[in-house]
Amino acid sequence: EQKHIGAEIMASGQITDKLSLQGSAIWLDAELQDPYDASLDGKRPADDPEFSASVWTRYDLTGDTAFNLGAIHVGDRYGDAENTYQKDSYTRFDAGVSHKIRQFSQTDLTLRLKVENLFDEDYLAGGDQDNTVIGEGRNFLASVEMRF
Repeated sequence: EQKHIGAEIMASGQITDKLSLQGSAIWLDAELQDPYDASLDGKRPADDPEFSASVWTRYDLTGDTAFNLGAIHVGDRYGDAENTYQKDSYTRFDAGVSHKIRQFSQTDLTLRLKVENLFDEDYLAGGDQDNTVIGEGRNFLASVEMRF
């Protein structure tokens, strides 16, 4: 079993006519409560950081073109239930641009380009002691969406 006590705060708003901001922060006190394995009692569950946060911005250059920039912070966390090794905190930045093409009166085509891990940050993501997952390097994603 796991016991979690925490708090999350989130805020979003329109800073100017063209700039919006959204942010959140989470504090989490988590511990294992294992009636079958007393050695795990009171340990922190794997990959549960005590603190994490994110902030995202959107800037509308025109009515059809927007830029996005975001940051995700994940605090220190243990890599296994036994708490034998710790993964360092990291902050990853993502950026993107979208452009909407109005086809007909009720049809829109949206083109998006996103760069995840903009600064190619090295970090440890999920997994366990035997199979820790290394966070992905810089990724480029493109998408096309049609609404009608």
